[in-house]
Amino acid sequence: MRKSCLKKGLPKEEWDEYGICRHITYPRIAKAIKGYTNSSGAKVQGLGGDLRYCKTTFVRRSSNKDDLKIKITLKCTEMLCIKEGVYKETFDSENYRIFDNGKKVLAVYYSLDREKLETLKKELKNLQGEKILYCFTLDPLGLDKNDFSDWDDVKLEPIPQKILDIYEEIYEY
Repeated sequence: MRKSCLKKGLPKEEWDEYGICRHITYPRIAKAIKGYTNSSGAKVQGLGGDLRYCKTTFVRRSSNKDDLKIKITLKCTEMLCIKEGVYKETFDSENYRIFDNGKKVLAVYYSLDREKLETLKKELKNLQGEKILYCFTLDPLGLDKNDFSDWDDVKLEPIPQKILDIYEEIYEY
């Protein structure tokens, strides 16, 4: 492993797990998935598949639980993409983001202001596939389902309560 780090020209401080993963392991797995040309010039066909590199951190504590919920919601989108298996972003705005993989659509609504929900609803109607909407709420009991009663074929999930429950188990906030 040391030779690989030296060959890549990595400084010693990047020989830790993070640097090795990013600079050595990830590229090797990517080549196995996509294919590559070996040292004798022969093309090696890739195995296929998908690969995501994620970096995690804890969100800093806050004396205000609502502030913490907002911070976590803004940071949780990639976790939701992993959970749902949908990564291709098709729309990004201040209030919501939409991801689509052809079979499934993931929407994440960040705002407490429900004004932009109608715009999101129209966007989702134009998309095909299973639809799931993660919607921000400060209420630990979830969302008022009556507000979404006319949202056809959209599964509704509140955020960040489930994430906060897990977060609380791992890290006392």
